[in-house]
Amino acid sequence: MSLHITPSRPDVAFVDVQVLPGDAVVSARLAGQQTPGDALRTRNAAQGVLIRYWVPSSEGFDLELELTASGSPTVRLGEHVYAVPAPVTAGLPARPEDTMPVPFGEGLDEGMRVTRTVRLDAP
Repeated sequence: MSLHITPSRPDVAFVDVQVLPGDAVVSARLAGQQTPGDALRTRNAAQGVLIRYWVPSSEGFDLELELTASGSPTVRLGEHVYAVPAPVTAGLPARPEDTMPVPFGEGLDEGMRVTRTVRLDAP
């Protein structure tokens, strides 16, 4: 199954593609690199397969997934941005000097993550 993933914003730091269940993925090809599904599975089986693509171009990228014959996985796509848009922060008081933001995932102290979940049905 071939997917073309295009970021919705030009300032996306990275895109996560999470496939559940992970055992539905036999292998994946990203940027010409073929990787077996076993190498992509996360340590926590409930999290399935996680593929992270850093600094995607505005044109996006191609991801090919080889799925098991019975595979109809759920795919969760996540965009991560290292900033909070001005309209969201407008009118909020500044963070007090004696406080520290709680890290969000990959060291994001102030950021935004947008996710979308889809189910891929085998043809």
